[in-house]
Amino acid sequence: MSDDGAARPGRAGARRGERPPVRWRRDVAAYAVAILASAAVWGLLVFLAIRWGAAARAGEGPGWLAFGAVSLGAVLCLFGGLMLVSRLSRTVGLSGPAPSRHSSPD
Repeated sequence: MSDDGAARPGRAGARRGERPPVRWRRDVAAYAVAILASAAVWGLLVFLAIRWGAAARAGEGPGWLAFGAVSLGAVLCLFGGLMLVSRLSRTVGLSGPAPSRHSSPD
């Protein structure tokens, strides 16, 4: 068999066309930046909660009210970040909408 560029038996040609150019999706980038910001703020709030919780137990510093407020903020920030992750997952096609409870199987 010569190597003169003739078509091989059983393979007529390439099965794929050219790849489309990579485009930045602004919605995906916005979700990614928001998730990163949420994770950074969550980390800061957890750090402050640990620090202020130790100070509150020792009887010094802003006390239990500040510890509780920072802890609640950390919980809400984590919840918001996880909601953003689920929205990003749906946007890029990793998950779909939840099935309807009232749909009948056809």
